[in-house]
Amino acid sequence: MAEVTDREVEVFLASGPLKGLITTRHERLSDHLANSDDTFLLKNAKLTADPARGGGTASATAVVYKRSVVLIVDVGSAGHRSALDAQLLRVEREPHRVLVGAGALLVRGEIHLTKGANLETVGWAQSRFIPLTHATFADRPDATPATF
Repeated sequence: MAEVTDREVEVFLASGPLKGLITTRHERLSDHLANSDDTFLLKNAKLTADPARGGGTASATAVVYKRSVVLIVDVGSAGHRSALDAQLLRVEREPHRVLVGAGALLVRGEIHLTKGANLETVGWAQSRFIPLTHATFADRPDATPATF
């Protein structure tokens, strides 16, 4: 049985970025988010709002509706990178460099597709969350790459 861990994430909603912890048994955040639940819980949640609008707010637990999510950044992915790389190697995949539009955000990174697949034939409508590795915001190319 897989170990239960807390993963630090930043969830981008229309109302602003929400930082907190997702508790999961999965190595990859995308596997956790792919379950059929319409919501997920975020522990130690902190919403950072525009200071001109009165700052932010915090809660011990936040319920997040997946339909309201624009983008999720796996802030803790750097510490899991070697385990993730080993798991990804089980299925032969090829990285494809892409620019992804997520609401008002543009993210540049790599989508890993099975060998021989191409971006035009992937069933995008079947997946609510698309993992993107070595990713940065397009307007901040000098930022440390992360898993989105």
